[in-house]
Amino acid sequence: MTLEEVREAFELWRASRLKRGPIPESLWLMVQELRPHYKKSRITKALRINGAQLELGCQKHSADKKTSDGFAIGHFSHPSSNMMQQTYQRCELTLTGLHRSLQMNIELSQLAHVLPLVERYL
Repeated sequence: MTLEEVREAFELWRASRLKRGPIPESLWLMVQELRPHYKKSRITKALRINGAQLELGCQKHSADKKTSDGFAIGHFSHPSSNMMQQTYQRCELTLTGLHRSLQMNIELSQLAHVLPLVERYL
């Protein structure tokens, strides 16, 4: 996951939300993937959040956190750099629970729209 992909997801979320509210957990999980690869200042500037929001959001939304139904995001992958040259970039999102799992392959541009919907059912 690149900083640009996460920035686009944040922008899509901001453009599609109906009212002001907290940043969805799904976006924080994406931010956590960036932390080992980008400086804190670069992440905050690109996502238009402050350092305190970054720290608090990542602490509150651990990648290992399970929901009340026992689900957690188990795997998120994006296309390799060779595939990124294609017109439609896709990503795979897998949710794994105790007795079942759900795997989705969606266009990256639609990720910010899909994640809040998925989050409602967790």
